Amino acid sequence: MKTLIRKTIAIATALWLAIFTLAADNKGNSRMSREQFAELQAKQMASELKLNEAATRQLVSTYCECQKELWAIGPKGHKRHRKEKSTKQNMTEEEARQELTGRFEHWRKFNDIQEKYYKEYSKFLSQLQIVELYDLERKQMDKMRRQGKKRPVQR
Repeated sequence: MKTLIRKTIAIATALWLAIFTLAADNKGNSRMSREQFAELQAKQMASELKLNEAATRQLVSTYCECQKELWAIGPKGHKRHRKEKSTKQNMTEEEARQELTGRFEHWRKFNDIQEKYYKEYSKFLSQLQIVELYDLERKQMDKMRRQGKKRPVQR
């Protein structure tokens, strides 16, 4: 009887460890890279736009290139500025001018990239498809923003 209990406990422990190990492995591997996620987004948008295979390939590659350039200029920085609200109250005129100049420069870079890729999209998409593409992209961003608010902060 004692050996049966010991064997049962040993088997249960082994199963628990196996399940725990698999769960830990899946957590690390389940997150997509930025590039994979951008490619998935582009494929979904191509599907929504009902593009043929050639146009889909062009959209995916162009969209991924655009995203890489946008990532290179960095985030807007609004989150950083929100955290520094108390410092903003003590900000000098010169510091405020520098911050605003930095924002304008970032927006200029962003708009330049958007315009560059608008011209690229125009080579293989109609103007109506480009408008729809931008609408789909905005909807995806809104959806991710809503999901991000629901998710607890991971540190």
